[in-house]
Amino acid sequence: MNDLESFVGEITARNAYMNYSHLEMGLIEKDHTQVVVDLVDELLNPYGSVHGGLLFTMMDCCAGMTARTDMRKYVTLDGSIHYLRGTVGGARLTADGRVVKRGRTTVIVDVRITDEEENLLATGTVTMFCIGEKG
Repeated sequence: MNDLESFVGEITARNAYMNYSHLEMGLIEKDHTQVVVDLVDELLNPYGSVHGGLLFTMMDCCAGMTARTDMRKYVTLDGSIHYLRGTVGGARLTADGRVVKRGRTTVIVDVRITDEEENLLATGTVTMFCIGEKG
């Protein structure tokens, strides 16, 4: 495991909400990360489809990991999501985040969430605010 994976993994391991939501780290590289989840019953809405709150959580967590690939600490400043389609339990979802613009104190991250057949479920943009250096 390299320093970048260790740094992002350490913060993610302390993210109780991410763990509670069954989210796992996937790909981690400079300005690009992925978060994955296997849909289980407690992540579905009353109609048996993925809960919109889970999709927003995936987007937010993926954006945070992506911002942190510069080895600094961030919190969410703003986020917006477009829900495009649902999917049912048993599916594996992937949130793919990429930096659009990295400034001195803020980072803008675009996130796309797909299922295992590459169906686009949601897209969104998150602005992250830097709260400090590593350490």
